[in-house]
Amino acid sequence: MSRRWFTTIVMIIALLVAGASRAEASGHVVVAIEDLRNARGVVRCLLFDRADGWPDVHTKALRVMTVPIDGKRATCDFGNIAPGAYAFVYLHDENENKKLDKNILGVPIEGYGISNDVRGTVSAPSFQSARFRFEGGTQRFRPKTTY
Repeated sequence: MSRRWFTTIVMIIALLVAGASRAEASGHVVVAIEDLRNARGVVRCLLFDRADGWPDVHTKALRVMTVPIDGKRATCDFGNIAPGAYAFVYLHDENENKKLDKNILGVPIEGYGISNDVRGTVSAPSFQSARFRFEGGTQRFRPKTTY
């Protein structure tokens, strides 16, 4: 076997191993919502990897998805997520206007949920309080919906 072929084979093996380890280092963050008050509208989920834009600037989120409601349940499956620190927020957008509707006092009137089931007092909870560590594989959450 010539040195050139040997070098080519070694490079191919190295690329395959690097690709396999990269695949193992990613996974799924699954948010299973089971307590919606009705089946109207959709659920919008945002996954953040930093505080910038948290919790409602969808253009700053790492991932955004809109999923249908089945009965009073919905599931957001964020795939191909690398290990790291993340936080998620979701909205039961009953009227599908792409925002969390609030009453005249600023209190939300549509359902929402946040990782770690954290709740704000006067304003939204911080990214730090909602943050969780993702190590890879599949990590499932069953957050509570607040109305």
